[in-house]
Amino acid sequence: MKRLLSIFTCTAMLLAHSSNSFAAPHVTGKGIVPIVDKQGRQLILQGLNAGNVAKHSEMRRSWETATDVAYQAKTMGYNTARYLIFWDLLMPERGQINQAYLDDIEARLQWYADNKMQVILDMHQDVWGENCGGNGAPAWATIGSDDPLNEGPWWLKVASPCAVDSANNFFANVGNIQEDFALAWRAVAERFADHPAVIGYDLFNEPTRLDAIADQLVYEMIEPSQKNLLNFAVIGTVWIDGHPYNMFTGLIRNIIRDLAANMGFNVPESYIDKVAHTLIGRNKGDWGNLNAVREFEGGALSDVYQKVINRIREVDNDHYIFVEPMSVSANHGAPTALRYLHDPRSGERRLGYIPHLYPRDLHEGGSYRESDFSRVDLWEANQHSYAYNNNMAWLMGEFGHSNSAEGGLQFLRDVMLMAERNKLGWAYWSSDPGGWSPIAPDRQSELRNALALVNIYPRAVAGSIENYDFDAMQNTFTLSYRNNGAGGTTEIALPERFYPQGFAVTSTTDSNWQYQLDSEHNILHISHDPEVDFHRFAITATGSDQPMPYRELTSRNNGKCLDFSGILPTSGKGAILWQCEGKSWQRWTYDSKEQFLRSFQNPEYCLSHGGPEQAKDGGAVTLAQCSDSNDHRWHYNNGVFANVHNPDYVLDAFGTDNNSTIGQWRYHGGKNQKWDWAQTTDLSMQVLLAGMEKDQRYFMKISTREHNCRLEWDAKLESNNERNAKFDCASPGDGFVFTANSEPKVHDDNSVSVSGFLSMADGSCALEWDAHLDKNNERNSKFDCSGGADEITLTSTSDGSSLVVTSNQCGLEWDAKLKNGERNAKFDCNPRFDEMRLEQFRSY
Repeated sequence: MKRLLSIFTCTAMLLAHSSNSFAAPHVTGKGIVPIVDKQGRQLILQGLNAGNVAKHSEMRRSWETATDVAYQAKTMGYNTARYLIFWDLLMPERGQINQAYLDDIEARLQWYADNKMQVILDMHQDVWGENCGGNGAPAWATIGSDDPLNEGPWWLKVASPCAVDSANNFFANVGNIQEDFALAWRAVAERFADHPAVIGYDLFNEPTRLDAIADQLVYEMIEPSQKNLLNFAVIGTVWIDGHPYNMFTGLIRNIIRDLAANMGFNVPESYIDKVAHTLIGRNKGDWGNLNAVREFEGGALSDVYQKVINRIREVDNDHYIFVEPMSVSANHGAPTALRYLHDPRSGERRLGYIPHLYPRDLHEGGSYRESDFSRVDLWEANQHSYAYNNNMAWLMGEFGHSNSAEGGLQFLRDVMLMAERNKLGWAYWSSDPGGWSPIAPDRQSELRNALALVNIYPRAVAGSIENYDFDAMQNTFTLSYRNNGAGGTTEIALPERFYPQGFAVTSTTDSNWQYQLDSEHNILHISHDPEVDFHRFAITATGSDQPMPYRELTSRNNGKCLDFSGILPTSGKGAILWQCEGKSWQRWTYDSKEQFLRSFQNPEYCLSHGGPEQAKDGGAVTLAQCSDSNDHRWHYNNGVFANVHNPDYVLDAFGTDNNSTIGQWRYHGGKNQKWDWAQTTDLSMQVLLAGMEKDQRYFMKISTREHNCRLEWDAKLESNNERNAKFDCASPGDGFVFTANSEPKVHDDNSVSVSGFLSMADGSCALEWDAHLDKNNERNSKFDCSGGADEITLTSTSDGSSLVVTSNQCGLEWDAKLKNGERNAKFDCNPRFDEMRLEQFRSY
């Protein structure tokens, strides 16, 4: 039975606000550390790796000249570069620093300083070093040499005896070799500690060790039956005179040989022997359980990092120090097992996590597929979780693909969206003209990938960023942030291509603010009112008609979304009805000029009615690549989309369940033929709540203002028919429906409140608080799936930047303890509450 509980009064809420109860709790030792400059401004770094050609060039230089760096900064809008440096040239003789190499680096770094760019120095290596057919490590740190494997992916090439023995030697710290590596880094930090262009150091590019690589690949690529056979075989390994012997070694070699052949690679027997030796050398019977990965990352690799961090901090207290996970795992989305690293600097931690993102099939020349999209989501969740749990800054150090890769542009757009929602900076691989680069071979124009990689973004924000968003199709940019005492102006990278006829800057905050364009560097400077806490600015192109923003398109019949089968658009996929979940593939825009209904997931695809022959009852509606054809055009009027060939036939939802077909039917005016656009949530929370109506239902997601975690229900249904409520800090969150049972109430301080009930989108379970009040005066929050529901009140803050959720004089908040990237949701009855925001808000 529905329980109607007393509503928390406005007076109590205002008293709580005046005593700072609205402030989110501080979490010691957890949270993403923002990258800031000397004025305390939060930086979003975007740019390129400089560059692949440096691996074997004279003085290990990248191809750029001063003119090229200026082009990247002013024309493309970049404010960073990940600049490759190499141990072999830095310390060509053991213990001897090559000062001429540091001089050369310093001269080139000035080009970046002249263009207001921040550089991360990356100690690069691939396949250990040149003696192993790769690059990076000096000859004196290398054991043996090899004829390199000319074909195949790099993760096979690192199985060469030279690369394997050299890496094993290094990570075992034979002869205290790690101290030489740390001293090389100390020399770099000592030289560049005060350089105006340098912001940080990336300690070791894509570290690997063969046992960890083998463990990851057995986990991902070996059939369970072969995995079990392998683990059964290696248990019988015995050691004689320090060498492993196993009667099944020949069988293991055959498994390796067959796996390589099935992938199309002809691998030298010396490589197969080295892998087999590694496999039989671990006789625990646990290959494929990722124990070897955890032991490498949490042991030897973390040990090296801590030694280098300690050496750098002897001479540089300020720059950020970035560490990378084992590449074979994290590059493809897997979590890292790096342990917590200590930063001995005085002041707050300035350690950073800089993983790379390469879906394996796309990296090896394949197309961007739905499995790769899932890898991007997995990468986001796992890498964010490590950075958050270990109180680190984070940055995407590499990602990329060929300009000709099928679906590649969509991959880049998906990555840009992921970066935006995480306030994540990035360095694309790489700057070298042609190939994968956004820069054309003529060095004065750009290639296809630039369509996704050149953006409007906040270079430096004089406050703490809440969120930002750039919509390239509409040339619109929004930024929200709060004062935090930082100095200077907020800087927006504003490449000229996005406002050929000018731009307008607006603010939702009624305060004193101003802006000025630095046309030489294409940077917009915004000065905000220091007396106002919250700021929201928008930049829009002027002088031309702007298409509507991408939003969910919902059936007026039941509020479900226009969707399509799968998650990546391809020609021929049918339109379907599906519960709105806030996914990127459920967003559309109507291009009134072309009369196209475009997919946000890939704007090159439109919804097609198939031509005159499909203008009939039951006519098909599918995705197709947008082209100059009336088969893709729709008349749009008052929520109805009509076939341009025969406007009597319109877009129609054939059913109400998930996966119901959407097609065409003769117009009859029913709700299943009318469609509504979801409301954007750029509005203040005051405006959203004030627009609600009693007895109406509203779809929404609820996110925390701090840490950007989203309310979810647990998939596990407890024995009492309840699901735990939680805030997930590494996922898009679940969609909910709020049913208003009061009209909006405007209070004296201009805050607005509305009461009602919150349920899962399908209506099966509703939000409640637990009857048990614990010793902390808190109640657990849950979703009751037996018909129960507790009334809640949504109340905006007076400035409209956020809202709080209260019930029975208790406030909804998240637990300070983070577990698996999630925080328990609870009602605090002290009372206090955490600030939140509504996302993807619309009538339901």
